[in-house]
Amino acid sequence: MKVNWRRLFSISTSDTELFNESNNKFEFVGCNKKEYSCLSILPQVNNYFRESDIYFNDKDFYRALKAIENAYYKAGELTDMECVNCSAFFQASAIQSLESIHAELKSMTTGLFGTKRYIPQYQMAAQLLRKLKHKEDSEVTTFSPAMEPAYQH
Repeated sequence: MKVNWRRLFSISTSDTELFNESNNKFEFVGCNKKEYSCLSILPQVNNYFRESDIYFNDKDFYRALKAIENAYYKAGELTDMECVNCSAFFQASAIQSLESIHAELKSMTTGLFGTKRYIPQYQMAAQLLRKLKHKEDSEVTTFSPAMEPAYQH
């Protein structure tokens, strides 16, 4: 096995490596609807998730949280009756990502090696999580059983 030492110890990553189109979180595989309204929204949702991952890796949690919030609201723009389940799935994925960031921030701010540096971002994540979960709980929708794992809290 040959190790590429130059790539292993690289300090920066180019935008082309980070914004590779094959890194999409969601992929369009088909739909029963004749007009695919999600084809204009899905790439934007994927871009927001990709941005959030980049900011999360750079420990820029404020921007990561904003990108997840933008993905959540962009997914909510799918309002057609046939698109409600897909929209709810995308939004549930955004909430799961937000919960992961919140858990990471909690572990970084508490415990023996906790730092106060990330407390504002931790509080922002908690507030955003409450806001989006409250919004999700207040909406009356029915979900298909195939999407149940995404809605487990």
